[in-house]
Amino acid sequence: MNKKIRIIVVMGLCIALIGSISLLGCQNKVAETTTPAETETTAAQATEETAAPETTEAWIPYYKTADFKSYVKVETESVYKPDDEMLVKPVDRIPEEPVRIGVLGGQTNPFFDAVYSGVDAAKVELAKHNCVVDWIIPGATFGSGDYGEAINTLVAKGYPGIATMIFNEGMIPFVDGAVDQGTVVGAWCVDSKESNKALFFIGQDLYQGGVAAAEALAKEIGGKGKVAIVTGFYSVYGHEQRRLGFVDTIKEKYPDIKIIGEAEN
Repeated sequence: MNKKIRIIVVMGLCIALIGSISLLGCQNKVAETTTPAETETTAAQATEETAAPETTEAWIPYYKTADFKSYVKVETESVYKPDDEMLVKPVDRIPEEPVRIGVLGGQTNPFFDAVYSGVDAAKVELAKHNCVVDWIIPGATFGSGDYGEAINTLVAKGYPGIATMIFNEGMIPFVDGAVDQGTVVGAWCVDSKESNKALFFIGQDLYQGGVAAAEALAKEIGGKGKVAIVTGFYSVYGHEQRRLGFVDTIKEKYPDIKIIGEAEN
């Protein structure tokens, strides 16, 4: 998925969430819940501001910083453009009280720079509908404990909408629990193979992403040679689906390409 698509995907995700919340009655408050005291203090990065935040003007993508070192020559650069068609729009309704959407993101690699820029753009669009969008980093790694605890905290704080990755089965009880308490949950980027109560999923066909990568690489090296795979986490469903899509395609269609090694990064 290229950078432009990722940004528009997250923009659409936030807009879809506010639309879903409005349809469900965005003036209704989530039922009060009881959570352990430690849950309230962890993942407390959800901001307490009540006014819609302004766009982050000083934000610089990682690939434009002095720390970025490219291993290949960059011929073109993806530039974010608004969704001119506006196929997904917020419901034409302004709630009396601010609606808050918590987007559980990450900061482990430059991929999230593009995602953050989409969320930042969504803040501006949804502020017109009295909606506040918060970008929240639950932890340094992808653990269902950190992300699940963040979901519980946002539910306890009364967030009517949450957007999160469902990167393994351990996330499902937290997602389902939030929905059972009246919170709208949307999944982005990665969804689990097991069923869950998230309202929607916006992202790539994960297995086909690996297939497309195999086809592109095979074309680049002329259909023969030795290749290696560097994946993210074997424990993340989305990463595994992409890896398997790549491996299966190479084995089935390109006998002259040998996969000489795989590594988790």
